Amino acid sequence: MNEKLESARARFRKLAVFEVDAKQATTQSHWARTKLLLEAADVVDQLFWQQAGPEPDYQLLLEQIGDDEELREMFLFNRGPYDRFNHNEPFLEVDPEFEGRRFYPRDLGREEFAARIHNDPKDRSVFESPHTVIRRENSHLIAVPYHEAYPELVHQLSALLSNASNLESHPQFREFLAQRARDLLTDDYYASDTLWVSLNGNPLDFVVGPYEVYEDDLLGLKASYEAVLFESDRDATERFQQTQHELLSLCKDVERELGRTIRVQDSRVKLSIANLVYAGGEARAAVPAIAFSLPNDERVIEEVGSRQVILKNVIEAKFNLVADKLAQELLREPLDYDTSFHNLFEHTVFHEISHSLGPQRIIVNGEPTTVNRSLKQLHSVLEEAKADALGACLALTAGQNIDARLFLNSFVGNFLRPIRFGLDQAHGGANAIQFNYLLHERAFRIDDNTGRLWIDETRSREAVFKLAATILSIQEQGDFAGASEFVKKFCITTPELSRLLQRVGHVPIDIRIRYLNHAA
Repeated sequence: MNEKLESARARFRKLAVFEVDAKQATTQSHWARTKLLLEAADVVDQLFWQQAGPEPDYQLLLEQIGDDEELREMFLFNRGPYDRFNHNEPFLEVDPEFEGRRFYPRDLGREEFAARIHNDPKDRSVFESPHTVIRRENSHLIAVPYHEAYPELVHQLSALLSNASNLESHPQFREFLAQRARDLLTDDYYASDTLWVSLNGNPLDFVVGPYEVYEDDLLGLKASYEAVLFESDRDATERFQQTQHELLSLCKDVERELGRTIRVQDSRVKLSIANLVYAGGEARAAVPAIAFSLPNDERVIEEVGSRQVILKNVIEAKFNLVADKLAQELLREPLDYDTSFHNLFEHTVFHEISHSLGPQRIIVNGEPTTVNRSLKQLHSVLEEAKADALGACLALTAGQNIDARLFLNSFVGNFLRPIRFGLDQAHGGANAIQFNYLLHERAFRIDDNTGRLWIDETRSREAVFKLAATILSIQEQGDFAGASEFVKKFCITTPELSRLLQRVGHVPIDIRIRYLNHAA
């Protein structure tokens, strides 16, 4: 018996299924346009497999899997033969996962990459670009733009978006789709990112392109292709618009308790509440996100802004099937359903807002750079921890229909849900950092007899603000050494954490989405 495979099967069976039907999000008259966007998302999925998929080609591995339907579903869910809930351990007979996936040559190390840039500083920007693949050519490292590395699929994707724009009735959305179709062919997304941030009033929305760098565990530089089709919830969005208008004054209030300034401009934050319709690429890899904040281009964020999209139906599914069960099992003071869901939803909103706050472009050793480039492979986990902690600070300070004691109970009680994804995942590692940091600060304790968490309201509030300030300081300085020390100290599975994870072993780890009728 393959013990790794059976262990992976057991974890896979602890995922609660959540079904999403794309046809429920569009009228029959608009189905032709929607179907093109769904097809575009599937092309993005193929691009993602080429970036982050296994070697040999995943089609060959699927053939080896044969008629084992569960194993096939596991393979597609994990986007390869590596268990994303178990530190990417292989559950098929393949080589260990390479940190750089297929963004870099398999034999490339961080030292060689740094040396290449040091020896040819004129190439730094193209080598560190999120939209280039690093390859060897005659033993020399070269950087190849995505549109040249994946020409056939990129052109196919561009054509689908162009055709969809011709069928789109909403003028702004039509313009965005047409511009994104052109930008895909050059890997310069400034124009279409700017249009997307400014979208307003389109019932159906779409993000498509290379965005997040979560898959690049080698250097944290290379973006993966992803696509998310979602339907706006206008009523819910309008209820949260006041948060946007009050953000500048809210951040000023937070700064007083935080003890440091927060870089923010009110016009840069645009919040949307929506329901997920379909996803492809990185957005469909294993753990489905409850929200996202895009674009990630520092220039667009500084000059135009960004959008934070909260996926309400995904949050509801995760709360009903996972989070509420964990809170009832872990907390000394279990919360009622409505309060607990309200706190999770509020924190998710402020988490996404927090991604647009804080430093983006910085100066390190007299040279202009970005937080991402300075913190390299540690950027994603620290950015998620910052957004969580700073989001909690914002929610506690806003105080809109929030009981601080109950909110902090919910906040701490939700740590274990992402931790169970694995500490090598950005959100899992970020929550391990928060759990261990707050435990170190005596913000809560674990009862020896019951194993339940007792939250100290005063200390937990102080610890959350202290954690946010610490991470912001690391980011502002671009302090890679400090980031390494911090992550090494807190991004670990402590005995206390291990005991709690065992305690909730019967609760579903997360959800997996089953998309229905997307191409019918």
